[in-house]
Amino acid sequence: MTTFDLGTVTIPAAAEYDEAAPQKNLENLAYVLLQIISIAKAADVKLGGSGNLMETIESFSASVLAAAGYES
Repeated sequence: MTTFDLGTVTIPAAAEYDEAAPQKNLENLAYVLLQIISIAKAADVKLGGSGNLMETIESFSASVLAAAGYES
């Protein structure tokens, strides 16, 4: 199992919910996921259905969406 440090990931503050733009915080989620994938790539973690990285990203994504007020 490969371990990598997520201590350098920046989590943007969630924007106030806007009914006209419900996807507003998805940009922040994409930014966070891009950072995680970049760190994983630097640690030579391989993406794929057989590894745990995708499960970790999906779980993290669900947590970020819940914190931003979206249903998962």
